[in-house]
Amino acid sequence: MKLQMSNLRSLKMCLHQSQRHQFLACLQSVRSNSSMFGSQFKDNSTQVKSDTKRILHLNVSHGEGSLVAEGARTFLSNLNTSHSVTELNLWSREDMVHYTVNHARSKLNILKGSASQNDQELFSPVMSAAQTLNLMDMVVISTPMWNYSVPYVLKQYIDTVVQPGINFCDENQASLEHLKGRHLVVFSSAGAVYDSSSELKDYLNPFIGQVFGLMGFDKQEFVFIQGTSIRTREELEMWTQEEALRIAGVVSDSIGGELVL
Repeated sequence: MKLQMSNLRSLKMCLHQSQRHQFLACLQSVRSNSSMFGSQFKDNSTQVKSDTKRILHLNVSHGEGSLVAEGARTFLSNLNTSHSVTELNLWSREDMVHYTVNHARSKLNILKGSASQNDQELFSPVMSAAQTLNLMDMVVISTPMWNYSVPYVLKQYIDTVVQPGINFCDENQASLEHLKGRHLVVFSSAGAVYDSSSELKDYLNPFIGQVFGLMGFDKQEFVFIQGTSIRTREELEMWTQEEALRIAGVVSDSIGGELVL
């Protein structure tokens, strides 16, 4: 099941209205265990146990016909477990917090305990986005490689939602205990081939794996579609579909085992 844009906006509005005071209170309350800032935010998200897995799809594809988009669709449609999908199109400005240096300054003021009311209000949507990510059981990312790494909109999303105390512990650069054991599935593509015989380096997949692993998405699967500039479309589509189906089976089995436990 996929939440359409109107439903997504309603979800955001509901979260904003019902948790606004909680988020603002969270901004006021910090704890001293961050090596970087001396204090960090608290995770006030409420985890509700459910057999229906909540999936966040970060869509960075160039379009519905792209290989990574097709791979993500195949994976999600063949996931053999009860789930709901919230899709964020990171190319859509309305889906993004417009994170700027002003947000970063407000964040530092909050962490130092010298925040104004304006700082708190400006940073509140950032807190909301970070807390929403904590409510997810799985993140699916569909993205092309840009210049050996991630497109800037994905990097901006990461810089927005990765916050000390909310989804990782800055003191020892470790996952928060209650967020561990979540799933990450990445569909990425590149024109070249990256293997042991190549001097080219893939910085995209290791980066995504490390950052999302830090936030507790430590059960990771990667489908890296390489050689798109030299292989036929038919060959690429067939390989992508086979891998998407295989990964859907692996993740379904893993979730099934978790439900039994």
